[in-house]
Amino acid sequence: MNSFYTFTDSLSTTTTLRPLFDEKGERIDGEAERTWLRDNPRQVARIRRVEVLLSETPFEIIQPMFVFSLRVLDPRESEGWRLATVALPAVSAYCDDRGETLDEAWPNVKADPAKESAFVLTALMEAIYVGESWAEPILRSLVLPDPSRLDPDDWGLDFTPYDPRP
Repeated sequence: MNSFYTFTDSLSTTTTLRPLFDEKGERIDGEAERTWLRDNPRQVARIRRVEVLLSETPFEIIQPMFVFSLRVLDPRESEGWRLATVALPAVSAYCDDRGETLDEAWPNVKADPAKESAFVLTALMEAIYVGESWAEPILRSLVLPDPSRLDPDDWGLDFTPYDPRP
């Protein structure tokens, strides 16, 4: 009989190539992100727009980024999910057909929880569309404990109850 092993190490900001910092300049903490996701079961993700320092010499090169803290399916965890953190440049496509970037779309959705969830899902779908190979596995394993805040005729149709039986 064949054995299978799956990746179970942390998918959090502690494993990124560059440390990510929040709006106040403090390092984004995985446990704080998990707590926020537990406390906000109707939100697809915690969204942060941050400035990432890419280089200091000879010039400071700063890249605005959107950091999404997401729940991804993991039946081995007590809650059934684990934290994954995705960072997209602010100039990434939000609506490629209109040439709109994440940064341009953000002011229209910021501080509206329903619009923020749609923003994350649209950003992930657009990442798939433009060929980001990591985006589809993330979207396929995305977990949302309570989809009631999603538009029932739009994104709400894409979330179905999880059946752990093969």
